[in-house]
Amino acid sequence: MDRKKETAVGGFQDAAVIERQKKEIAEAMERAVRTPVSAREIPAYRPTLPEYAHIRAVTYDGMPYRGQKTKVFAYVGFPAGASPESPVPAIVLVHGGGGHPLLPWVKLWNDCGYAAIAMDTTGFFPNRVNAGQKEITAGQEYTYGLTPEFAEEGYVSAPDRVFHTEYAPIEEHWAYHGIGQVILAGNLLRGDARVQADKIGICGISWGGVTISLVIGYDQRFAFAIPIYGTAYECSGLSRFGKFSEPYVRALWAAEDRLDRAHMPILWLAYNDDGNFSVDSYTDSARHTAGANPQNVLAILGNWSHSHMSALAKQAYCRAFADRAIGRPGASGFVTFRDWPQGREVLCHAEIPATATDVRARVFYITEPMSYSVHDKFGHGAHPFLDQVWKTDDEAVCVDVASGEVRGRIPDEAAGYYINLLFTLPGYGAIESGTGYIPCL
Repeated sequence: MDRKKETAVGGFQDAAVIERQKKEIAEAMERAVRTPVSAREIPAYRPTLPEYAHIRAVTYDGMPYRGQKTKVFAYVGFPAGASPESPVPAIVLVHGGGGHPLLPWVKLWNDCGYAAIAMDTTGFFPNRVNAGQKEITAGQEYTYGLTPEFAEEGYVSAPDRVFHTEYAPIEEHWAYHGIGQVILAGNLLRGDARVQADKIGICGISWGGVTISLVIGYDQRFAFAIPIYGTAYECSGLSRFGKFSEPYVRALWAAEDRLDRAHMPILWLAYNDDGNFSVDSYTDSARHTAGANPQNVLAILGNWSHSHMSALAKQAYCRAFADRAIGRPGASGFVTFRDWPQGREVLCHAEIPATATDVRARVFYITEPMSYSVHDKFGHGAHPFLDQVWKTDDEAVCVDVASGEVRGRIPDEAAGYYINLLFTLPGYGAIESGTGYIPCL
C-alpha cells in the first residue's frame, strides 16, 4: 500500500497498517536497547553554581529522524566517590509537560548516592548557563531546536510533543522519539564504569510518568520504575489525558498494551485530586501490574499538588522504594498490600516490614459516584478535576501490624473509597501506601 494513502477512515486506521506500525515501533525500540551511547560534554553549559558544580551538561544521539541524526541535551551527575572500583546505582529522570532537565532533581539523587541523568525529551536546549533550576522554564531558559551553539552538520531537531491522530510514519511521532531518548539515556549510564548496570531505575513526572509507563513496556532492564502522577490507561480514565482517546493514538501508544512485559518493581505515586490524571487511571495501572512483582506499590496521596517541585518534595517515597528495589544495605522496606478489599466490609492484607513504626490506617472516601468535569477547583484555572471532595476517617479501619490484616467497615455515606496505611521508616520519615479506588455502589 502507498503509505501516502494510509489515512484514517471514520476515525480508525486499517488494522493491517496499525499492526505493521506497531511492529516497526517494537523493532525500533529493540534497536535502541542494543545501541551503545556515549556523551559529549558541553563545557559552555556546565553548571557554575557551587551546589551543581559536579553535574555535567552533555548531549547524546537520539532516535533517527527523516534519515538524519537527532541530538538530546541532558544533565548528568555522580555522587562523590563514584568510581569504576566503587560503582553506584543510578536513575533516569524524565521531566513533565512544559518542563526540561532539572538541576535540583539530579542533585537530589546524587545526594542519595545515585548517579542520575535528566534529559530533555521535547527537542529543547538551554539558552543560558545554569538553566533548569526552576519549575517552568519553557521559553525562558530553554529554546526549541538546534540553536547555533548546538547545531551540527548531519543533525536535525527531534519533534516536540505532538501526537498525530491520522497516519504518519513512526519517525514522525513524538512518542517514538520520547521513548527512545529515555531508553538511550539508560544506555548512556550502563556504559559508564562508575554505574552498577543492573541497578538503574527510572522516574518520570506527569508527562514523564506517562512516558516511562510506555518505556517499561519496551525496556525491561530497569531495576525499578516510579511514575509520578502519569500512568497508563490514559484513554479509558474518567478524566481523559492528551490525545489518548483518539483511536489512532490509542492503537499505537496506549501504555497498558505492553504493561504485561513490565516485571520490575513499580511505585505508582498518585495525587487524589489531580486535574490531569484520574484516580481510576492510577487504580487500573496498579491493578494491571499487581501480580507482576511483589514489591509493586500504589500510593494515592491527598494534601498534595501537581508540579515538578511538588513531586520532588516526595523524594523520601522515591528513595525508600528505590533503595528496597535494588537491595541497598540499610533499606527499610516498604508497606505493600497483598490484596484489596471489595465492597463496604473490609478484610485485606498488607506486608509490613519490621522496621515500619507508627503504622495506622486511613480511609479516603467520597459520598457520590466518582466523576470529573472541567472547572476551576483550586484557583489555578479550569481543568478536569474531581467533582467530589475527599473525606477521611482514621477510625473506620484498623490494622494488625503483626499479621498485616486490615479490617473494618467503610462509612455508610461512602460511594467509593481507598485505604492508605501510614507509617514511618527509619532514615526516610513518614510515608503512606495503599489500595486503589473501590466503588461501594
